[in-house]
Order: sequence, then C-alpha cells, then structure tokens
Amino acid sequence: MNLIEKQKGVQFLGNFNGNAVLRFPNCLIVGKTEINIVKNDDFAVHDNTVLFGKKNGEEVVYVDNKFVPWPPCRYSERVMLSLKNSQCYIDGFSKLSLFVNNEELLFNIKSDAQLRFFKYVECYGQEVVVFMSDMFKKLFFYTKEGEKLWEFHVVDLDVKIDMKSLLVVGNVMIICCNRGLRKHSVEGFDIHTGEKLWGYYGEDIRCSRNYMAADDGMVYGIYMRESEKDREKVLLCVEKIDPISGASNLYIVKEDTRDLEVYQWLATISDMKLYYSDDRPGCSIGVVDLKTMSLIDDCHLQLKKAGSYGLEKPIVIDDKVYAYSRETEELFVFEK
Repeated sequence: MNLIEKQKGVQFLGNFNGNAVLRFPNCLIVGKTEINIVKNDDFAVHDNTVLFGKKNGEEVVYVDNKFVPWPPCRYSERVMLSLKNSQCYIDGFSKLSLFVNNEELLFNIKSDAQLRFFKYVECYGQEVVVFMSDMFKKLFFYTKEGEKLWEFHVVDLDVKIDMKSLLVVGNVMIICCNRGLRKHSVEGFDIHTGEKLWGYYGEDIRCSRNYMAADDGMVYGIYMRESEKDREKVLLCVEKIDPISGASNLYIVKEDTRDLEVYQWLATISDMKLYYSDDRPGCSIGVVDLKTMSLIDDCHLQLKKAGSYGLEKPIVIDDKVYAYSRETEELFVFEK
C-alpha cells in the first residue's frame, strides 16, 4: 500500500454509505460535503449505514446530504442502530417498532425482559428479524410478518452471548458465547429453522472474538498465539471456517517478537484481503492475502506517544484504506 495522505488533529468517524466521515473543530466532512458545526455537536456512524447525533442540541439523522430531525418514536425509548427503531416493555410484553424501507413493522413479544432490535437480514427470499434480551442470554428470530421462527438461549449463569461476535453468512447464523473473559462456545445455526450445524467448545476454540465474512463465502478470524518452538516469539494466525460444515483450517502468516499487539476485533476484510492493526510502539497496518494465506504488506505508521495509541481497525472505502489513531488524532490514508 502507498501512503497518499496524512492528517493530524482530526476525528475519523468511519464509513457512511461509502463516504469517509471526518470531524474537524468547525466542520464535519461527509465524502465531499462540508457541514458547519459547533463545539458541542456530537456525531457517530453505526453499521456504515446511519450517521446521527446532536446538532445545536437537537437529535438529528443524515438524510439526502443534510441533517434532519430524527423522526418521532412510537414508543418512549429509542435505540439508534442500523435501522430506525424503538421499543418499550409493558406487562411482560416487549413492544417493538422497526422501520424497513419506510414500512413500519410492529412486534408484540412475550418475554421475561425487555428485548432490543439487533439485526435485520434478507436471506434467500425471506426477511429475518433478530432480537436480543437485555441480559445477553437470549436471541429471538422472527419473520417480518411477526411469525416466530426459533430462539437461542444459554442456561449457565456465568455464560453470556457475545453480541459483537454474531455474524450471518448466507443462511448460517454464527453465535459466540463467553464465560467471563474466556470463550465458551462458537456454533453455527440455520437462521430459518434453528438447526445446529456445527460447534466448537472450550479449548477447541481458536479465534472467536471477531469472525468476518469474505467474498468466497468463507469466514475468517485473526489472532495471536505463543510459538511452541521459541517462547520469545508469537505467531500471527488466520483461521478459516466453512460456515456450512464448520470445517476449520489454521494458517500461520507471521512469526514475530512478543511485543506484537494484534487484537482480533481490530481487523476487516475487503476483496479477499484481511487488513489488521498492530498497536505496538510505532504501530502498523498489515495486509494478508486470503487466497494465498500470506502476509503481503506491513505499513509502519511511526506514531510517537507513550502508552496506548488507540489504533482503530482499518476501514476500506473504494480503493483507499484508512488507519486512525484515536489517542493522537492522526489519520493515515493508503492507496490499496
């Protein structure tokens, strides 16, 4: 990758519908559109599809190249996720309102705790709506017409669903669960029927904090482990899982010193390449070719700061790769 731009004193908010969103002291830039703002304005991007926040003290959402007031809610509580939605909990029922393509979907679900909208999936001609419980113990799967398909729940008191690790690939829902800071299970289910297709448990789990789907229909994750040959070295590994069968393969893409600091959740996939952030002193962005399972680039950022750099995961937009340090407020733009 070639470094084509570097900026300091900027906040990089992420990718909004294929546009880089940058915040400067007096303006917000969305792609090529510049918007005047003031110090107390606050903005965020969710799921690459919603840009929202507060502007002049008013809750707003970005629509048609401008901020407009967030539409009124049917229910008192609003959660800003990838779709407009709201919910409340009355007499043992979770009442939820969800807007999809300007159509309001209403759900009235009997539950022992407030449910929240989590994901809307269009899968093989059927729309599936996924709700989660506040206690991270249950997932409920419904059709958009309100028909219940199935539910997933954990029984052990100290086990919770890792909501950040859930992934839908084709018709397979991958669900990861934690026991405290340790992984408990990684399982694949048919999203329509709830049939369990495969599972890994306990010590059999490799990378499980952040799985990502690629164009070949496979699922990948990156993680570090200690070298068995040299205790002073660590191995950077990529795991590849077939979401249908659950068949798993492990590839070692790099051997490095123990100061390597690659976190599973600070990675992204684009065009069969896996981009990851290395937060060790100086920081770098690495690139793994998933077709050959080889490390093809390692771009050093040469950041200078004591302690953590707050390097976020690389964001790929068109032919550019964005690397951002939250702590130093430095943005690096590479050409792929």
